[in-house]
Amino acid sequence: MIKNVLIAITITGIDQLVKCLIRQLPLGFSCTVLPGILNLRHCTNSGAAFSLLSGQTLLLVLCSLLLMTGIALFVWRMMNLTEAAYTACACLIGGGLSNMLDRVCFGGVTDYIETVLFSFPVFNLADIVITVSISVLLMMTLTGKLERPTGEKHG
Repeated sequence: MIKNVLIAITITGIDQLVKCLIRQLPLGFSCTVLPGILNLRHCTNSGAAFSLLSGQTLLLVLCSLLLMTGIALFVWRMMNLTEAAYTACACLIGGGLSNMLDRVCFGGVTDYIETVLFSFPVFNLADIVITVSISVLLMMTLTGKLERPTGEKHG
């Protein structure tokens, strides 16, 4: 349990540190990281993924808080999850917490990763962690690997 709390805190901390550095740059700043593939670009998204619900900060904070509380309660109640499932949930909470902190403190999420190779909204580390965590949990659910076999206990 402590390990997963530390994972969530670490993800939140790393993402917030990177965002703090990005916020030192002027809004709209852009520079090439990998030519033709990836740029660093400072922008703020006042909405959710793909700018959905832009400007609805309070609603998004409340939704984030409810979702993270729901995930935490799910983890607490499901004492038979695999270590990978616990870790994925911790990552999901860490990424969600970091984006929620941005909304509360700055009115929107600081984004900075821009793909040049294909058109896609600018995103951040927390977004990557959230997406990968959800994908892992979905795959584990679909393959029946979310819970430990009966008789195995969480150590």
